Formats: sequence, structure tokens, C-alpha cells
Amino acid sequence: MIVVHVTHEAVEKIGGIGTVIAGLMTADAYAEAVERTVLLGPLFATDRPVNRRLGEGGHVIYSSLDGICPPEWREKFMPIEKTYDVGIIYGTRKVDEPCTGKCVEAEVLVMDVFHANRDRLNLFKGELYKKFNVPSQDFQKIWEYEEYVRLAEPGFEALKAIGCGNGHQMVI
Repeated sequence: MIVVHVTHEAVEKIGGIGTVIAGLMTADAYAEAVERTVLLGPLFATDRPVNRRLGEGGHVIYSSLDGICPPEWREKFMPIEKTYDVGIIYGTRKVDEPCTGKCVEAEVLVMDVFHANRDRLNLFKGELYKKFNVPSQDFQKIWEYEEYVRLAEPGFEALKAIGCGNGHQMVI
């Protein structure tokens, strides 16, 4: 099973949910049941140096923001970036649980959603309204709402690009 945690703490543990995720990921039962863990979230700032993009000790495999674009990943991510007008950072980072001393590694997908393809975004918001009666126009001035709506489609496409969902059970 692949588990995807969509969180504002994809890069760093800030508080509550990061502590919960660290506790889950370092639990023996979780390790037995979960093949891969991906932390997916929005990028908060574009001014961090590349060695800090994915937090302390993070390892960047791909980052269009930093020109780290190996051909095999560029081929997968560039169409998503162009379609949705986002930047993608992909790599790994350590997740530790200080109480137990356990440490595990997670894959991390972070998206620069400060710019977005407005036409695609509006189509998606229209679908949210049709299918779930979510009136996005009432919330689009609230950045916390807007960034996660902007993250949804390109995030899902990027998950598929890294092999999530391809014949595996995926829990988001």
C-alpha cells in the first residue's frame, strides 16, 4: 500500500500534524502495512536554497525551480508543470520520532502553486461545484483554501508520475 499525506508539513514538522505523521510512519504496524509514504504539499517560499528545499537533510532529486532536472524526471514532470503552470520539487527527507528515536525516510512532492493556469483552475473549481456543491468563489481570497485547490490536480498527476496508483492501492 502507498500512503500519501497531503499536508502543510511536507517539508518540516511544525506542530501537531507533523507529530502525528512522524508517530504513524515510525510505528511498526505502519511499516508492515505501508510500502511507500509520500508527503505532498504546497511550497511556502521560493527563496530557500536548494539544500533546504526539503528541510534539514532533505535530498532533492528534481527541482525545476533550481534547475535540477535529470532527463528521466524532466520527461515526467515537465508536462505537468506546463499544463498547470506550477513548479515541482521531488525528493526525500528523514522523518524522525524523538520519543522513540526511530527515523524513517519519506518521499516528498512539493509544488510551487503561487502561479497557476487560471483556465484549468477555474474548470476544476467548476467541477468542485457541480459534483460537491463547493462554492470556490466564496473562498478564493483565503490562501489556505486556494493553495490546496491549486495543488489538487497537478499533485495527483505528479503522484502518478512517480508511480503511485499504478496497480498499487493508494490511500490519500
